[in-house]
Amino acid sequence: MTSRQFSTLALLTVVAGFLGGAVSDRLLRGDPSAAAQGAPPPPAVPGEVTATRFRRVDAEGWGRAALEVDADAGSRLRLYDAAGKPIWSVP
Repeated sequence: MTSRQFSTLALLTVVAGFLGGAVSDRLLRGDPSAAAQGAPPPPAVPGEVTATRFRRVDAEGWGRAALEVDADAGSRLRLYDAAGKPIWSVP
């Protein structure tokens, strides 16, 4: 195979890939997800605990860890020292 033939084949491969992607996007595009349409959340699973915040305390009742959902629907994990000061947070 000459370099000209190889270049032509490579160009045709890239063009065919883009055309195939565009056609499949048009033909296979689905509806937006149910969450985007404001559908209610799925029902709870038996034995599952559901909450917006979980807090772990030590024997004296001091909060040592918290797993929560912020107002912007982002999840956050926080760890606290014995005095109740945050020492670690994700994100």
